[in-house]
Parts: sequence; C-alpha cells; structure tokens
Amino acid sequence: MRAFLRPSLVLFVVGFVIAGIFSQACASEAREGPSDEIPVVRVSAQWAAGPATDVALLLETYPTVLVGPVDKRIGQSDGDLTSGLEQLNAFPELPVTFFDVTVEVALSNDISVGDSLTVQQAGGIVTLASGQNARLLLEQDEALVVGNKYMFFLTPSPIDENVLVTSPFARLSMSGDGRFEPLPGWENMAAMSTLAELNIQQAGAVVAGLSSD
Repeated sequence: MRAFLRPSLVLFVVGFVIAGIFSQACASEAREGPSDEIPVVRVSAQWAAGPATDVALLLETYPTVLVGPVDKRIGQSDGDLTSGLEQLNAFPELPVTFFDVTVEVALSNDISVGDSLTVQQAGGIVTLASGQNARLLLEQDEALVVGNKYMFFLTPSPIDENVLVTSPFARLSMSGDGRFEPLPGWENMAAMSTLAELNIQQAGAVVAGLSSD
C-alpha cells in the first residue's frame, strides 16, 4: 500500500537562492557512483542543517520517521525545489531522483509497517556538454543505494505532499551489525551523534520518548 500523508503534517520548506549557474560541470569530486561506472559531479550547496542540532527539533521539521530499505529507483525529473537547503550553486535545473522505500519499522504515526513511500533526493543523472553522462550529487550528501536500509527523517515535498524529501543530516545508514551510522561529515551534529551506534530498538526508544513529550 502506498501511504499518503495526512494534511495535518507540518510542512517544512526551507527556501533557497540560486547563487550561480555552472556553464560546465565543475567537479569538486569525481568518482564512481554507488552501483555503476557513472562519475559523480559534486554540486556546491549550503545546507540548512539547523534541525539536526537536536533530535526533538529534527522531529518537528522532519516528522515522518521510519526504518526501511530502498527498494528501487523510480526515475527522475528536472527543476524541483529542495527542502533542507539554504543556498545552492547549481545547474539551471537540478534534477531530483525518486525512490521506492518500504516501511519496515514505523516510528511516526502518519505511516504504517508495509507502506511504500516515494522518497526524493536532490541530484540525478545528466548528460554533460562533452556528451558524457554524470551523476549530479550535492556536496555533503551520498546517493541512496538500492537494497540498503536507512533510518529516515522525512518532510513532505513543497511540490507534492505525497512525495517525501530526504536530507543528509536527517538520514542514517544501517551497518552490517544493525547499528546506525550518520553520513560522512554529519557525525558531529547533535541529532546524528545521539542516534549513532544505536540499533533499531534503541533509536526507536529515543524517537518515541520525544514524540510523547
């Protein structure tokens, strides 16, 4: 079943300003993508990561919380707004990629176990002026990997309330031993360090305790 968000959910939209347009792909980092040979082009961005200074604040601004796997990549579209950003130096239309995520553990009341959610991540595959394909990815973010499990804190898209947006400071990956790990570069944010190294039961208890306050 695909879950639809109730209108009562708080919509958190952080506006961003286009601060510049790259006429060419300026790669601050180029490497292989997570599952293919497409090189990654990092796009400079300034994240509005204030919510990650506290788990309670993160819950207020990213109210849909779950643990589950990324099942598949649905597709991508161009030119969408991106929650969680203060400033973005990007191409005229930064693509966004959509994924199916299954709820294995529901940690907020707006979703249920077994729901299938559409999750949006900024970035996608583009063709450069050279004719080469490249994966655009914002700085300090990591591409979602199909098959991997994450703890997601999500917020509705400003374009479509049935699509949920993920930000790198509001997402933890699950390691092989079942414990959560913040994305590289976000380990020192208080919300992420609080949840780091916890298992599902422990992290769920933290979220449940704050949700009941």
